[in-house]
This record gives sequence, structure tokens and C-alpha cells, in this order.
Amino acid sequence: MSYEAEDCALTGDLQELNKRYGYSGRGYVRIGGDASRIECEISVPRAGKYLIRLRAMSPSGGKRVLVVNGAVVVLAYQKTASDSWASSQSLEVEAILADGSNRISIITANGSDGTLDIDRIEV
Repeated sequence: MSYEAEDCALTGDLQELNKRYGYSGRGYVRIGGDASRIECEISVPRAGKYLIRLRAMSPSGGKRVLVVNGAVVVLAYQKTASDSWASSQSLEVEAILADGSNRISIITANGSDGTLDIDRIEV
């Protein structure tokens, strides 16, 4: 299942962009400043462990906080080698998801730094 970042709830210092070639959907979301949040409701057919994958790029490298149903994970990412989605990163984390609706948030919080462009979230 795939969820476009630009279709999620967006709050704070975010930009919806479509400058870099190769994104999916209408574009991608740049998350930068304090108190920024991309929040998606995702649905799975049954409870269990799932791999959550973010298709992402970064002009700077850094860290972001991923919250899955209240559980916090810090994601580290590298500076992307080129300005094309062909060189995007796949940021992955395993998480326990409930049957039906689940909330995934990518946020700027203590310990976060750098700029991160998110194209989509895959489960």
C-alpha cells in the first residue's frame, strides 16, 4: 500500500513541491523547521509487524522522528547524491500495526535536523 506525502495532513514549516524529476503523485513534501508534521492514516488488513518505507531525498542529511501509533523511532538519513528521485533513499522501519486504521507521523522534534523531502510512505 502506498500513501502520497502530499495527501497526508500537513502542519508547520512544510512545502509541497514538484521541482525534482521522478516523484510520484502530484509532488513531494519538504519538511524543515520546528513543529513540522506530516501525518497519515494508513490501513492494514490485519494486526502484525509491517515494514514502513519512506521514499525520501535530502539536500543536507540529518534526522527526523517517526511516530507510529505513539511509538517513537528516530530516522537518520544521508545527503542525496543528485537532484533526481532516481537517487532517492528508502528509509525503513519495522512497526507493529493494528488491524484497520493506524497513524504515522513524521515530525520535527528535539534531535531533528536537516531538510527532508518525502515523496511517499509505503507499507
